[in-house]
Amino acid sequence: MDYGFHIAVTSWSDKVAADMAALAQRGVNSFKFFMAYKGALMVNDEQLLQGFRRCKELGAVPQVHAENGDAVAEGQQRVFDAGITGPEGHALSRPPELEGEATARAIRLAEFVGSPLYVVHVMSRDAQEEIARARQRGQRVIGETVASAVSMDESRMWHPDFNVAAQYVMSPPIRSKEHGAALRSALAGGLLQLVGTDHAVFNSTQKAVGRHDFRIIPNGVNGLEERMHVVWQEMVNSGLLSPSDFVRVTSTVAAQIFNVYPRKGVVAEGSDADVIIFDPSVKHTISAKAHYSAMDTNIYEGYAVTGKVVTTVSRGRVVWHDGKLNVTRGSGRFVPTPPFGPLYDGLDRRSPYLLDVARYGGVPGLLDNPWLKSGIISGSLSLAGDVLAQLLTLRGQQQQGSSSSGGYDVARAARMGSFGLLFYGPYQNWWYGLLARTFPGTSIPMFATKARHSAAPVALNQLCLAPITITVAFTWNLALTGQLDQLPGKLRRDFVRTMINGWRFWVPAATINFKLVPLQYQVLYMSTCGMLWTGYLSYQSAAAQAK
Repeated sequence: MDYGFHIAVTSWSDKVAADMAALAQRGVNSFKFFMAYKGALMVNDEQLLQGFRRCKELGAVPQVHAENGDAVAEGQQRVFDAGITGPEGHALSRPPELEGEATARAIRLAEFVGSPLYVVHVMSRDAQEEIARARQRGQRVIGETVASAVSMDESRMWHPDFNVAAQYVMSPPIRSKEHGAALRSALAGGLLQLVGTDHAVFNSTQKAVGRHDFRIIPNGVNGLEERMHVVWQEMVNSGLLSPSDFVRVTSTVAAQIFNVYPRKGVVAEGSDADVIIFDPSVKHTISAKAHYSAMDTNIYEGYAVTGKVVTTVSRGRVVWHDGKLNVTRGSGRFVPTPPFGPLYDGLDRRSPYLLDVARYGGVPGLLDNPWLKSGIISGSLSLAGDVLAQLLTLRGQQQQGSSSSGGYDVARAARMGSFGLLFYGPYQNWWYGLLARTFPGTSIPMFATKARHSAAPVALNQLCLAPITITVAFTWNLALTGQLDQLPGKLRRDFVRTMINGWRFWVPAATINFKLVPLQYQVLYMSTCGMLWTGYLSYQSAAAQAK
């Protein structure tokens, strides 16, 4: 069977940020952050912000396990200290309010960063309502519930047999019947978008580790085999979903979110031939004895269903039919999930409110216009580089006692500054935009990721940028001084030498940038290199004129 990955991020550092970029380059477009499991998997708010921001840069989907980990840790201790040690303590120590709070916090932090958000295994009405409110505001938030949430209730954790009760321990916990009803209604009404499995299984021996302390019962339930059947029973047989909506919440939406649609998630020409045949009339009962998992338990033990998957086709090959599995070990195929999927479509056109200088009468669009911003930065650096070059030239002439040393050439500085403002900055913005349109999914962070593994992308980029930039720079300076007729001679005399020197400078400088400089400092580093390069060109020009 085909498969893909999403990766858990359980700490933060520059290395983690670089690893995320490397994984995105290899076809992983989602990363999961745990707001619970204090002392183990949990990240704090600062780390969550950094993770969301990195996901936005990479075009990846940030996912959250939403529970307030600090409050859960306190709740666990209070419940245990009260003498409650069995599986029911798990449900008591992690009330729905803590899931709702963490969901709201994650949503607001994603809004602050400007990234989409995917909330995994929504188990409570509290969390579902926060997602619905965010979507009503226009925020891009996905709510995923799971089969156990829409079919089970928390009373099973009060079962007198520990082995039975412990089966149902998962996080966030399975909730009361009222929460289950609310989640089914939300799924039917589109307030939740899809159903996952959160399949994380432990057998009865493993669960027994927490027999005398609910805090160390391994968290997780089954659902991989059962999801389709349980959702059909709870949602379609009850009239809450139509069969086509069933396909949407179990298949199509997931393919769209993770950017593999229409390759996956639809039966159409050109798509992978992944199909199930579902017979809505077949009655069967789920049990540990009948399932194909190696597990010795099943939380759906005795669950009666009308409707069954009778045939499964993977990439055009029948792999399951009439209760028989027909697969070859190793035939599964990794399916890359490309970055910048539908959740990012148009997201970059939203004005970041942190930079909304026009909110109360500021300069409209000054910081939001990428062409103008690039021009201002390049113009300022070009001007600074020329000032540096002229100062060095004047100093050298004075030290040599040259009688030809003049004053500061304001006109030349203006020419260099205007070149950066009107051409080089906008040209770079256009160039990287062309890359993104020509190679969908390409961005400066993605280009940086490729460059970390090979100098070839850097060299190729400079080969394309340098000739055009040098030609326009020569033309610009000569035109503004009324010497445009000298352009052919200037190109014959200086073009090749200047371009070679440019490659000698920029290829190593850009390689160092993408391979060694942390992402947050790359703009500063390259800007400084740009100022030095401009200064070199100006110094070279002045030296040539002095001769």
